[in-house]
Amino acid sequence: AHELRHRRDGFSRGLAMLMCAFFADPNRDVPHLTVHHLDFDTPADGDTAYRGENAYTFMWRCTKHNYQMLWANEKKRRDALGAPFFSMKNMIIWEILLTALIPLGAFFLGGWQAAALVFATQILGKFILEALNYLQHYGLIRVPGAPVEVQHTWNHLNWWDRVVGFEITNHIDHHRDGFMRFDELRPHPDAPQMPSL
Repeated sequence: AHELRHRRDGFSRGLAMLMCAFFADPNRDVPHLTVHHLDFDTPADGDTAYRGENAYTFMWRCTKHNYQMLWANEKKRRDALGAPFFSMKNMIIWEILLTALIPLGAFFLGGWQAAALVFATQILGKFILEALNYLQHYGLIRVPGAPVEVQHTWNHLNWWDRVVGFEITNHIDHHRDGFMRFDELRPHPDAPQMPSL
C-alpha cells in the first residue's frame, strides 16, 4: 500500500487507500506525502518518534497529528472547490465510509462475531503499522529545512526486511525521492543501521 500511495496515478492511489482501510488507516496518504516527506525528523513531523518516547505514546500522538493534518488539508481542498463539509467531494467521508464498510461487509457475511474479528484485525493492523513507523525514524533529529542525508533514517538491511518491506527499509533513498519505485531503492551500508531488526 505504501508503494502505491507514492505513485502519481489515481488508480494506484485509490488502491492504496482501499488497502489501508483494511488496517483502519486510509487517510495516511495526505499527511504522509505533505508533511512527513518534507519534515521528517523535525518537530513538525508527527511520524517521527522522539528519543525516549515509548511506542504507545507515539502511536496516539502520531495518529492525532495525522488526523489534524488531514482535516486541515481537506478543509483547504474543499474551500478551493467551494464544497461544503458534508459533500461527496470530502475525502474524509469517503475514507471513513470505506473503513466502516469492511467490518459491515463481514457482519452481513458472518454476523457480529465476524464483524468484531474484522474490526479487531483492523485495529491490530493499525498498531503494527504504527510500530513500524515508530522504528523508521526513532530518535533521529534533522534541522528543519536541512538537506536529507544518510544519517536521517534508520536502515534495516537484512534480506527478510528488504523482501517483506519491498525495500522500504532502504529508507534514505525513499526520502530523497518519494516517487522512486521500490525496485530502484538501493542499500546504504553507511546509513545508521537499526540494530534490533
